Amino acid sequence: MRALCHHTHQLRRFSHSRRLDHRLVSRAVVRVHQHSKSRGSRFDRHCSSKRRTSLSDQRKERLEAIIRDLTKPLNNQCPRPWMTSSRSPWNVRVFTVGRNQRNSFRVDAVGSHEEYLDALFNRNGAGCRALYDRLTEKPTPTRQNVDKLVAKLAAAGVLEVLETNVICYSTPMSADLRNGEHAGGRQRGTELFRAILEMVEPSVIVAHGAGTAEDLSRVLNAPLPRVPTGPGPTARTAIGDLSIWLIPSLAPPSWNSWMRWADDHLEQVCREVADHVHLPTDKTAPIGRRLPEAS
Repeated sequence: MRALCHHTHQLRRFSHSRRLDHRLVSRAVVRVHQHSKSRGSRFDRHCSSKRRTSLSDQRKERLEAIIRDLTKPLNNQCPRPWMTSSRSPWNVRVFTVGRNQRNSFRVDAVGSHEEYLDALFNRNGAGCRALYDRLTEKPTPTRQNVDKLVAKLAAAGVLEVLETNVICYSTPMSADLRNGEHAGGRQRGTELFRAILEMVEPSVIVAHGAGTAEDLSRVLNAPLPRVPTGPGPTARTAIGDLSIWLIPSLAPPSWNSWMRWADDHLEQVCREVADHVHLPTDKTAPIGRRLPEAS
């Protein structure tokens, strides 16, 4: 501002000494002001960009620290926080959420913890899906249905999705979480999910299955709509700035009861999600959505 005033003053002095047309000087003064304003705008944009980058870096560091801690081996398996193709999962805005996954990642098959983290964050030549494909004989029917859901989201314009579970711990069936061999699994898995939700702060969750809805309701400490049981309008709600769509289970045998109308319903859900996430959003807000204590 001091430099601007100086340039303006010099122009006016020059005009008096040379008897110049004051209209020309006025135009020059306006150009000086406009140049300063333009520089200021570029500076503001630069500062805003640096702030977004700084917050993204902070989010990445905090998320990785939490994942590093909560994916330490438990009951001879490495808890699975997510499946994603994103190289920056800390910035993903859409989650798909199931209850808990079937296939465990055995410690002796995963490799070192650092290698596991590389796979989770899709870096250093490792990847989430590559690890899954290496450690499982073939995708489960549920995994195949989740893949179809993610493909429909991509077709609607949502290209980055984080696939997770309300209990990030693997058992053949959800009921097996009560077995002694999985002691602490539910607690660790729920803690892991809560940490991801708080740190990443998605704007959308697509939750599949009535059991998932019950567990998610407890985590959020808020009631959720009933899962649809037939064709018709989608089931959705909002809790603060988090929008939630609920769909029937993608896991057999429950899947079999709605598979005939699943395609149309999932496509409608995906269109609604895409419309929602393409609304303007403030990604420079302070890091960390604080969840209420579970009831």
